[in-house]
Amino acid sequence: MSSTPKGMSNNNNFQKIKRPDVSVRDRKLDTLNVQLKKVDQEITLLRKQIDQYQINDKTANERKSLLDENKEIIKTQANLKTRRNNIHDTIKQLDAQIKRKTNEINDRLGKKNQYNSTAAAKQRIAEIEDIIGSGDLSIVEEKMMVKEMQSLNKLMKDLTLIEPIKKSIDTDKAKIAELKEQLSTLNSREMSNKFEQNQKKLDELQASSQAVYDKRQTLYNKRTALYKRRDEIYAQIRQIRTDFDNEFKAFKSKLEKERLKREQDQLLSKVLEEKEGALSKLQEKLTHAKTPAFTYEIEA
Repeated sequence: MSSTPKGMSNNNNFQKIKRPDVSVRDRKLDTLNVQLKKVDQEITLLRKQIDQYQINDKTANERKSLLDENKEIIKTQANLKTRRNNIHDTIKQLDAQIKRKTNEINDRLGKKNQYNSTAAAKQRIAEIEDIIGSGDLSIVEEKMMVKEMQSLNKLMKDLTLIEPIKKSIDTDKAKIAELKEQLSTLNSREMSNKFEQNQKKLDELQASSQAVYDKRQTLYNKRTALYKRRDEIYAQIRQIRTDFDNEFKAFKSKLEKERLKREQDQLLSKVLEEKEGALSKLQEKLTHAKTPAFTYEIEA
């Protein structure tokens, strides 16, 4: 019973599953690792070069000092501008008050009135009294003088009432003069000149340092490109490892399937062999039963 049952596969008939070649993976990784090492060396060299292209401390300190001074100038100018604006607003308010008070006086006295003080009005009244007292006037002229004197007496009352207003106008004018004097002290021309001088020095420092900045920027750009190249190499390494891991998983999966198939075939083969053996024995018994018995066997 050494023959294999019909329809069953021999162990040699199973397909040989190819194991993923680690050496192929390692050769790819070795190539990439060489490239990675070279890129890292170039990055290290660039870092050293970048460190070499630095602005000296004296220039950096001078630049910082000028920038700080300009910041203070800007701050002071902003403060002066606020103060000037406040003064201008106050002057406008005082001018508006003076105009309003002047209109109030004109409304009381009339714009054509030639006497602006009680002293002038009193002087004119005294003159009229002297003229009337001289007796040289006609009745009509005397009546006109009396009428003027009555108007002046009324004017005297109005002048007395507006005297505080006139004093307040004088006070407002004095305040305006004082504020204008303050404005003259808040001129930022000096600071503007200083700011321009500082800016000129900063421009000169910038020009002298530009070559260093340009070189550093060129090195930064090269380093950025190397970082990108390094990331690409790392991505390739990860992909190779991932691909190999996936192939190895597939290989193990195929092995397991092949093992299960082999076990199933072996089990089925065994069952068929046992069945075939049992049939063979049964056939042998049937054949033996058909053979004529010897006489001694019959007699026995």
